[in-house]
Amino acid sequence: MKQYNIPELDLVIVDLYPFEETVATTSEEKAIIEKIDIGGPSMIRGAAKNFRDVVVLAAKSEYVGLEQLLREQKGVTTIEQRKQYAAKAFETVAHYDVAIAHYFNPVVLLISSNPYLVLKQ
Repeated sequence: MKQYNIPELDLVIVDLYPFEETVATTSEEKAIIEKIDIGGPSMIRGAAKNFRDVVVLAAKSEYVGLEQLLREQKGVTTIEQRKQYAAKAFETVAHYDVAIAHYFNPVVLLISSNPYLVLKQ
């Protein structure tokens, strides 16, 4: 990257397609399928996997908090902070994937006591 003068990325922000909102407002299958984000989850996972070097945000609700953190810490984040953002990013993608699975198979249930456990009845 240095050879081509390409700067390193240390912040990745991804706003996923509004799948759940679309399902809640229409029953038109074509519109719903169009809102299944493919690249976004991959970018989120890639950035989260590389938390040692990258801060990843996958939810608009985290924008203000990160902006404040960056102002307070003069643009620097700790490894612990980046790891926390990575964990939140993986949670966001997991929730997104479960919502899509539920659309295709409404029997898929998300157990509130363990949001990572998906059961079929």
